[in-house]
Amino acid sequence: MRISGQKEIANLMKIIRIFKEAITRQKEYDFDLKREFQEWDSLSDEALLNFEDAL
Repeated sequence: MRISGQKEIANLMKIIRIFKEAITRQKEYDFDLKREFQEWDSLSDEALLNFEDAL
């Protein structure tokens, strides 16, 4: 029974590591996406203002 318990703990630790890595990657992705949206937002505002000024 003890060997089985140790194997289950090892498997749970692997699952936790995989979950933690996925969360870390998601945070990095979200940060990149947030930065892209901020850049898009400022560029679109600039383009819109320039277009309105040209009218």
